[in-house]
Amino acid sequence: MTGVALNASHRTISCVSCHRDGQFTPGAVLCASCHRKDFDATRSPNHAAAGFPLVCEGCHRPGDSTWRTSGGAGFNHNAFFPLQGVHTTVSCDSCHRSGVFRGTTRACVGCHQTAYNATQNPNHAAAGFPTTCENCHRATDSGWRTSGGAGFNHSAFFPLQGVHATISCDSCHRNSVFRGTTRTCVGCHQAAYNATRNPNHAAAGFPTSCESCHRATDSAFTQGRFSHPAFPLSGPHNRRCNECHTTPNAFSQFSCTTCHSRSDMDHEHRDRDARGYQYQSRACYSCHPDGRKP
Repeated sequence: MTGVALNASHRTISCVSCHRDGQFTPGAVLCASCHRKDFDATRSPNHAAAGFPLVCEGCHRPGDSTWRTSGGAGFNHNAFFPLQGVHTTVSCDSCHRSGVFRGTTRACVGCHQTAYNATQNPNHAAAGFPTTCENCHRATDSGWRTSGGAGFNHSAFFPLQGVHATISCDSCHRNSVFRGTTRTCVGCHQAAYNATRNPNHAAAGFPTSCESCHRATDSAFTQGRFSHPAFPLSGPHNRRCNECHTTPNAFSQFSCTTCHSRSDMDHEHRDRDARGYQYQSRACYSCHPDGRKP
């Protein structure tokens, strides 16, 4: 035989409250068979409008002394949407407006689209930020701002190193435009490349792949490190650029004869019986590509 355990308030009422007309036929008993009117009349929250199931025992326990949460109902909101951070402090109708629970969105943007659209620092809509708020904001945060919440990982797009870590966002993202911002160095530093005179990058035909010589961790452009691949700059050849590249900003041209006098070179090559010797810089390089004697 099955029935209802006489717990708490069930022990305080008369038998006929449940067994109307003297009916005691045994069988499975549903809470809603007695409490349907309570279910329909409940407004905080409105169970019927919210689409709550009629299995009252899902939230209420037979041993409870009252229907309310404080003494009875134990609805597990976390089974549907975890209440964390600010969500633990707001009233139910902040999300469930007009007592409607059925179909309430579980996506952040479903409630926070207005906040997304209104944000100007940075402008999320203009920047093309995704509406998956949880990518940057955590449910446990106490506010929208970075200081209290948002943790956008800029390094996933462009690492902020050296000087880049010290400048304001609008130095690169002008007018709060984030979508399509270039990730190449020259995309931001073309003007600096064009204006450089020591040496003149444009006239010298230097590549615009700035990272070939400059590192993101450098604190200034003057810390660039140029690798001289065509000729080792070691020993006596570790000299200033303009001592070999005598034509201003023409780095494809060079002169060996500036330092190596003709009389010395004629004498040395005559002693070595060097055939085909010419006192000419290109000829020097063809025989001495590493600056050493053959």
